[in-house]
Amino acid sequence: MDDRQRAFRAWVSAVWSRDERVDSVEDDGDDFGLKVEVGGHTVLLFLGNLFHEVRELDEQGRLARVQRWLEAMLERRHPADDDEEDDTSEGDDERTLLPVLRASSFVSAVGLQTLEAAVEPGKPRPKSVAHRAFLPGLCAMLALDSPASFAYVMEGDLPEEFGSFDEAYRSAIETLASAETDWSLSQEPQGPMLRVASNDSYEASRLLVPGMLAALAQHVEGKPIAIVPERDQLIVAGDARPEMVARLCEMANAEWEASPRSISPALYTLDDEGRLIPYVRGGDDELAQAVQLGHVKLALDAYGKQKEYLDKLHEADDIDIFVASLRAHQRASDGRIFTVAMWGRDIDSLLPITELIDIVGDPEADDSFIVRAADVMAVAASSFEDAGLFPKRYRVRGWASDEVMAELRRRAVSLETA
Repeated sequence: MDDRQRAFRAWVSAVWSRDERVDSVEDDGDDFGLKVEVGGHTVLLFLGNLFHEVRELDEQGRLARVQRWLEAMLERRHPADDDEEDDTSEGDDERTLLPVLRASSFVSAVGLQTLEAAVEPGKPRPKSVAHRAFLPGLCAMLALDSPASFAYVMEGDLPEEFGSFDEAYRSAIETLASAETDWSLSQEPQGPMLRVASNDSYEASRLLVPGMLAALAQHVEGKPIAIVPERDQLIVAGDARPEMVARLCEMANAEWEASPRSISPALYTLDDEGRLIPYVRGGDDELAQAVQLGHVKLALDAYGKQKEYLDKLHEADDIDIFVASLRAHQRASDGRIFTVAMWGRDIDSLLPITELIDIVGDPEADDSFIVRAADVMAVAASSFEDAGLFPKRYRVRGWASDEVMAELRRRAVSLETA
């Protein structure tokens, strides 16, 4: 634990100790958790998830969220539980495995948080959140949810009873798919709009359920589009009217920027085979750029958090690798938005997925030129290898041959003409 976590644990302990229904609260050794005695039962609570949830809230919001955790725990540990013979301290008998949709930046943020906590030399590095790629910038995780606690499944920590991660994920999806979902249908000036109104903190996660968006197509105008700007929102409308697409762009961006539990500012739809994909709009008009901007913002956030985590990880392991930043450029002439990353000569690098690559041969001589990423991969694919990361990055260990570089220079473009 770092000093912030110790201070947070002490504060939560003090808040809960003041409640007369709580017998005692003790630190759980060196772990970021508390042992809470309630009605003769010991409840072990890991505070990592709560710490992450409240870090963007004001003092009043933090206190309210911590109190809700306590109330949930007390509801689980009511006096009638005293008659149960084999009651586990974590409430395992009532835990449910469910899938959760999160931004990939959440995984990086948790990884950075746990890495910062491993400050003792030789101390095993904390595990990361178990996850799988879902869509660009988005991933699916598993959570063990009970009336007393909520915990993400960490890598290698899935209880044996659930099988492998893939088996557990399929089962969790079935559980969420079978759960009752309340939908609110409203007739907006731009057309019909649906919202999940279940109020169970799994609103956005329902986007993970196969066929969910397709089943709503009959209720909207045009091809269905979904937004999941934050954890508690899944909103669906159609793309028949440009003004509805514009409304969804505005809503997704505003809610994403304002929420401490943000997921995505982008729009999503279905391909011709019914698979969920990012929504893109043809052309270079203002609406097409607004749609594109949502995807670019998500990519910038995902790669920015990933770079922060990887830089800290490489520093801890004394590894010299340049983690390239993803940058965005908006062309003045037509508002077109591009993503750009740098490939430097003789630099061991990790490059993000991008539209353009700024190739720098000699920075002191101002020797650089820009090439479309598709052209770079077509001409110099042998210099790139998948680094096995999510969001995806390519490992570039060296420099291409003179012949390859000459061909790339021939294909160079400018930001104003790309």
